[in-house]
Amino acid sequence: MTNAHPCSNAPKLGARRTLSGVIVEYVPSRDLDLHLELPCHRISVHLEGAEANLALGADRTNKVIVPPAGIVFYPAGTEVKIATQDSGPYLVLMLEPVRFADMVLEGLGTEPTSLSPLIGHCDPAAQAIAATVRDALREPSPVTATILRSGATLLALHAARAISMPPATSGMGLAKRDLRRAIDYIEANISAADLNTRTLARALDLPVDVLHAAFRATFGSTPAQYVLQRRVTRARAYLGRGTTLAEAAVQSGVGDEARLAQLLRAGGGGLAMVQLPRAS
Repeated sequence: MTNAHPCSNAPKLGARRTLSGVIVEYVPSRDLDLHLELPCHRISVHLEGAEANLALGADRTNKVIVPPAGIVFYPAGTEVKIATQDSGPYLVLMLEPVRFADMVLEGLGTEPTSLSPLIGHCDPAAQAIAATVRDALREPSPVTATILRSGATLLALHAARAISMPPATSGMGLAKRDLRRAIDYIEANISAADLNTRTLARALDLPVDVLHAAFRATFGSTPAQYVLQRRVTRARAYLGRGTTLAEAAVQSGVGDEARLAQLLRAGGGGLAMVQLPRAS
């Protein structure tokens, strides 16, 4: 793995550090194609977007899109193929089996099934963990290792909480399969100018208020805010490949070159730094 990490002071991609039972692995930010046969439980937080093909046995493969700051729990024995969608990196925090058992299985009385990976478990706390990890890698210091260990612990607890949640619904009674459909629809139609909460609800045959509440509960943002964040992230990926600002604005669905430039200057699409429109 030879790609350079966008943070000049961060470890090279593909490098590993073992921190008291936590393996921290830096993964390439673009054109990544990994096939992992996991000997132990793995938990990852995706700082941008990613696609993952999960082989759950001989005949079962599930392709998913992981949202920004989405937590994914991979049980031991899961075969995973991951390909990034966008230019941003993501970080894998892998817990050794003994540490995972001590922290999650025994401490919380939770036991994951062998074929039940948790996809895109994402909430404001997970986004805060991702931001903290990103800052720690941008400016490494003597406390970086402690921050990464703490991040791994928090991710493990989030995974345990998700494991223990009822599997059929996610946030305000919306079925997880419908939330998955919503995310997939957004990714497939991100460049459409008319993509908003109402068109999304119509396409999925879901009530607007239920969809709105589910996104709030799951991502900490409205559907419109989520769409805008994904559009800016997609635009940044296009720009990283040498696309002009005008073309990136069109292809990402932002539409207006000046608006895209303003969003990028305001913080690259971060929800906390950009004045976002209300859900329409």
